[in-house]
Amino acid sequence: MADFNDPLAALSSLSCPCCYRKGVPFCENPDMSKVTPLHKIQLLRVLLAEDDVDAFICLSEDAHNSEYVSVCDERRSYLTGFSGSAGVALVTRDEAMLFTDSRYYLQAGNQLSKDWTLMKMEPKDPTLEEVIFDKLKGKRLGIDPFQFPWSKSKTWEEKWAKKSEMLKRKDPSPSNDPPTIVPLERNLVDDMWPTRPPIPQNKVSLHPVSLSGESVTSKLSRVRSAVSSESKSDAIVISALDQIGWLFNCRG
Repeated sequence: MADFNDPLAALSSLSCPCCYRKGVPFCENPDMSKVTPLHKIQLLRVLLAEDDVDAFICLSEDAHNSEYVSVCDERRSYLTGFSGSAGVALVTRDEAMLFTDSRYYLQAGNQLSKDWTLMKMEPKDPTLEEVIFDKLKGKRLGIDPFQFPWSKSKTWEEKWAKKSEMLKRKDPSPSNDPPTIVPLERNLVDDMWPTRPPIPQNKVSLHPVSLSGESVTSKLSRVRSAVSSESKSDAIVISALDQIGWLFNCRG
């Protein structure tokens, strides 16, 4: 087993330790046919050590929280080999887990290598947040803040704080501290995906009122009225692509 705190040792199985650069675990022109599922897990653990985190969570969604994403955003699929549209990958210093629901048990079982543990999301089983709490108490969980919803992180932190408080009544040691969510400056999977496709640059076209049925001016007016009167707020952030397309009468 490679020493994942030593990047050169972890990369030795790829026969390319000489050109290692921090944050760039592959050569400029790697032979991807030689990269196994275990290599990807090993390389991600090298990056965990670099960023001083104990685990990294990779969601299926993109920065717009879309379930069906562009090829360049299929990070979880690239990392795990599982191509289903729903699932979450969690890689720690000594485990690699893929969480998905019953629609994909058969597919995940066929696509995942033996290096991954399939975590079935059944009502009787621990939830993702519970597994993270149990395995990462007192440790640091790295996330991509552009991919991971802020609301989810706050909900998890609140639940973890309550669980930790109960445990600390019996044992106040740091090992019962709640996990710490650490927003990283980049998505770690991108650093180990040298063949990642470019971000799409397709043209955006305007959707005429004759088809949309309402002008952008009218839609913006209705949204502003709702934000002001119903939520008593001054602004709203809209990130879902279908909502953006509807509000501004644009398609792409």
